[in-house]
Amino acid sequence: MEGSTFLPNKPVYPTPTKRPPQSNKPVKFSSVTLPHPPQPQSPSHSPPSLPLDSLLQHLLHLSSPPNTAHNPKSINPHKPYNSHSPSLHISSESSLKLHHQVHHPKKSAPVSVLQLDNSKEEGQSGNGSLEFLTRKGMLMVNSIKEQPLNGLPDFFDSVKFELLQIDMFSLLKALDLSGDWERALVLFQWVVSDLGSDNAKLDNQVVELMVKILGRESQYAIALKLFALIHIEEYSLDVRAYTTILHAYSRSGKYQKAISMFEKMKEIGLSPTLVTYNVMLDVYGKMGRSWNKILGLLDEMRSKGLEFDEFTCSTVISACGREGLLNEAKEFFSGLKSQGYVPGTVTYNALLQVFGKAGVYSEALSILKEMEDSNCPADSVTYNELVAAYVRAGFYDEGAAVIETMTKKGVRPNAITYTTVINAYGKAGKEDKALRLFHRMKQSGCVPNVCTYNAVLGMLGKKSRSEEMIMILCDMKESGCSPNRITWNTMLAMCGNKGMHKYINLVFREMKNCGFEPDRDTFNTLISAYGRCGADIDATKMYKEMIRVGFTPCVTTYNALLNALARRGDWKAAESVIQDMKKKGFRPSETSYSLILQCYAKGGNVKGIETIEKEISDGHIYPSWMLLRTLVLANCRCRAVEGMERAFQELQKNGYKLDLILGLLDEMRSKGLEFDEFTCSTVISACGREGLLNEAKEFFSGLKSQGYVPGTVTYNALLQVFGKAGVYSEALSILKEMEDSNCPADSVTYNELVAAYVRAGFYDEGAAVIETMTKKGVRPNAITYTTVINAYGKAGKEDKALRLFRRMKQSGCVPNVCTYNAVLGMLGKKSRSEEMIMILCDMKESGCSPNRITWNTMLAMCGNKGMHKYINLVFREMKNCGFEPDRDTFNTLISAYGRCGADIDATKMYKEMIRVGFTPCVTTYNALLNALARRGDWKAAESVIQDMKKKGFRPSETSYSLILQCYAKGGNVKGIETIEKEISDGHIYPSWMLLRTLVLANCRCRAVEGMERAFQELQKNGYKLDLVLFNSMLSIFSKNSMYERAHEMLHLIRESGLTPDLVTYNSLMDMYARAGECWKAEEILKGLQKSGGKPDIVSYNTVIKGFCRKGLMQEAIRILSEMTTKGIRPCIFTYNTFVAGYAARGMFTEIDDVISHMIQHNCKPNELTYKIVVDGYCKARRYKDAMDFVSKIKEIDDSFEDQSIERLAFRVRENLDS
Repeated sequence: MEGSTFLPNKPVYPTPTKRPPQSNKPVKFSSVTLPHPPQPQSPSHSPPSLPLDSLLQHLLHLSSPPNTAHNPKSINPHKPYNSHSPSLHISSESSLKLHHQVHHPKKSAPVSVLQLDNSKEEGQSGNGSLEFLTRKGMLMVNSIKEQPLNGLPDFFDSVKFELLQIDMFSLLKALDLSGDWERALVLFQWVVSDLGSDNAKLDNQVVELMVKILGRESQYAIALKLFALIHIEEYSLDVRAYTTILHAYSRSGKYQKAISMFEKMKEIGLSPTLVTYNVMLDVYGKMGRSWNKILGLLDEMRSKGLEFDEFTCSTVISACGREGLLNEAKEFFSGLKSQGYVPGTVTYNALLQVFGKAGVYSEALSILKEMEDSNCPADSVTYNELVAAYVRAGFYDEGAAVIETMTKKGVRPNAITYTTVINAYGKAGKEDKALRLFHRMKQSGCVPNVCTYNAVLGMLGKKSRSEEMIMILCDMKESGCSPNRITWNTMLAMCGNKGMHKYINLVFREMKNCGFEPDRDTFNTLISAYGRCGADIDATKMYKEMIRVGFTPCVTTYNALLNALARRGDWKAAESVIQDMKKKGFRPSETSYSLILQCYAKGGNVKGIETIEKEISDGHIYPSWMLLRTLVLANCRCRAVEGMERAFQELQKNGYKLDLILGLLDEMRSKGLEFDEFTCSTVISACGREGLLNEAKEFFSGLKSQGYVPGTVTYNALLQVFGKAGVYSEALSILKEMEDSNCPADSVTYNELVAAYVRAGFYDEGAAVIETMTKKGVRPNAITYTTVINAYGKAGKEDKALRLFRRMKQSGCVPNVCTYNAVLGMLGKKSRSEEMIMILCDMKESGCSPNRITWNTMLAMCGNKGMHKYINLVFREMKNCGFEPDRDTFNTLISAYGRCGADIDATKMYKEMIRVGFTPCVTTYNALLNALARRGDWKAAESVIQDMKKKGFRPSETSYSLILQCYAKGGNVKGIETIEKEISDGHIYPSWMLLRTLVLANCRCRAVEGMERAFQELQKNGYKLDLVLFNSMLSIFSKNSMYERAHEMLHLIRESGLTPDLVTYNSLMDMYARAGECWKAEEILKGLQKSGGKPDIVSYNTVIKGFCRKGLMQEAIRILSEMTTKGIRPCIFTYNTFVAGYAARGMFTEIDDVISHMIQHNCKPNELTYKIVVDGYCKARRYKDAMDFVSKIKEIDDSFEDQSIERLAFRVRENLDS
């Protein structure tokens, strides 16, 4: 974090003894003001969505320098300007626009030295510090000091002749000693630009003086520009000047230049001082991969008799921390103490930082204890590192509690302390706690710095809380804090996270307009942001620009570039990046190798994956957990089963992760370290992630047997392990043990218990925990309620979920966006649109802004219900609220349109996704295939599969399942057989899903042989057979009168441990009814009732159909009577079955009775009803009766369509003619 370092950032030089004190007065803002913070709106109006452009305008106002009038009287010649003042802005620009200033001077009246008042000379004659000046020199200094800073170049042009007569070194020195180093800088810049290649006045002494001035004032950016203009390497300077140059290079990240300058310095015979060595240690430490170089420098220092100081020790320890060399840091520290070195606060702080950043917070606490034992006073930096260690371990509240401890110990928390906790709360999604701490910080009198504001802005930006961002920016302005480079980098990173490509360019342009040229961090952020937006071409361009302007890429740069390439599977470009890393001396990290594996997987390059695997097995790449895990997943993606299994075996062989943890525990025991809450909870959580429930319990029991008293955090970890595993009884026993041990349960405890209940399906018991919490004085939070509401929703208990939601609000617990998303998703699945609108209104009134998930949920819901017009409406509103679609949104849209049957719109959305620069993934193609499968467009589906392969994507099992559904819906049996052949040839892996779909596809096409082959393949692979599969096959056998195969299927159902369901019984009844064995069908109906099953209308209709076909109309009426007694209302199919039965036997009077009954019971006859009657008359050759019947239809139903009557009449005439 910016500003968090506790090490000195530059060598300390002695300042001139008679130098006037410098003013540290803060920079004043211009008259350009920010708008007032937005006023709260009435609940009936939604808060306006604020575009990013307005935020940019506020940042631009904050960064713009004030308009300063060029008034000589406004400049105090005895006070230097602040480093952020407009004068410095001008002087830095002059170094970039020297040619323009010399050849295009502003028109002004020339001022001659001879015209100056002689009283100035008299006034200066008594100043002993300027006695080295000549009379002309004294007059010139006074004249320069009277000129406005911005007008100095014009003044120098007007007195050019006089200036050349004065010793430049004396003039610069006099200005510096008078406190006017900025004027000295402008003069030096003018000399450089005016004299050009002559360099007559640029002797070593002048350059050396200027270097020392810039070093003293920490003006490293300006110094570097000047070094480039005058070719600093051509001058012979003293050690102090060289050290300043080295420090300037170090601060700007130009490490190679610093190393070259250091070598040159030694070559010309200059002996580096302790400060010089310290700067070079810092250079190698920051550069990385330089531990041997650091050891070499330390030996060199010892050989020259230089004693290490606090800066030396802390720099070396920090370098170890950057490289992850924790043991080396500890050994170096122990070695120092064994040689009699007494560590000071700075050295202890460096060591504390190393272990704190590594997450070894127990070691950090032991360092703090050692400081206390050694009577080494802890300062604010010490406590800041302790706070940082706590928050890295996830103990945010404990980190915040350190602030209280500091105050009690008399150490005042500073901006870094507060910012660390605020930043941690923000990253953990606890924005309200972060904002409360921010307000508390200001109330305590601690002034937030730019890092604090950056943390708060970044936190709010991630949540798109634009109005609050404006308020923070206003507060930033009022406190006199100007946005810095980090502010802009934060904005760039946020744009990348949101996929807002156009905003990246806009923010970057505004950043440069405000005078902030990109540094290495900016370039890294830009590369990463473009990559996350899917704009890998822009990421590559930015990488090239970074190289062009002279910044050395680091591992972070390369990884950002690899991440961009991984998103589209460009493994060839990724290989070039890895080669470039190695060529430039960088060792690719595990992240680098993981990213190139993702490139290979996305691009379907199995050979590339095997190459990385070989390097791991040969020992060239360390087999870390992350890397082996990525290797497994990469092979999975490419369907490389053997490679996947090899990688998985390697994971097991390495014992990730538990064996490593157990080894660390043994090491801790051997060193006499006592386990604390963090140690215990971490080990238990690790067991849970590995599914080692018994080991977690044994470890916990072992702790207690050794006298360890578990605290709430440890119990919570154990509760989470068993809760996630669904062993809710064990979770309850853990809670009881907590109560028996008087260990207080907190909200986390109860939340885990609630989660355990709902995972086990005990939703009401989970809801009851809320009552228990309240009684015990623990307030349920949004997570508690949301967990139960979400569970109720998924279980179809929407009313219970809504009651709990209302109760949540009544209790004073504010729902968060996750709560609202859960409720909206639940209502959407049930098409309860009016209630959804009410929930959205409530969301708006509570000030909770919908996030991208909310909109994607709405889009998915619209698709589920086939509401085509609502998809368009929601998508438009989403964009109006500032949410541009990301790849997930496009995938959701394609899927939604597909489920609506709007495959044309799904295809259009796919093309739009390509147009705006998003790379389709397998999910995209599958959503498109799903849309085509709904109408059986197998030709288009084949084109999609070909496009996937052409772009380097390997179709997944879902892809092949969907194209099988396309073939089935389109009746393309040959297509199904093609997929079957590819499976049998080994080109497609025969997964359970794919073979199951193959069975069902053949069922749909009545391809019995293909269906049986696929079923045998399922059995051969030992896959689980489900009831849907059995029922589908049973239905086909039944319809094809394959009685023996149908009974075999029924036997297999029972043999597989499955219970036949209603669909099974209905299929069997249908088989017997078709075969005329209606009594057998009724027996099955009775058997269903005896087994506790509830026959549905299909069951009764099937039996009625059997009796009617056999002409047993009284038996059919008996079944109808039983059906109505059971509360099942006959449908049009029931009545048509009776009509068909009577018509087949010429019982037309009974048909009239059926039709009358239908009309009385609000079931209108349809065209099929009348067609059956007409066909019955025609079959009996009663054509006149048939025409009479047709003519009377309008009397029966006056709404019956005339076209239908004409078709029926035509049918009679057609039969008559034949």
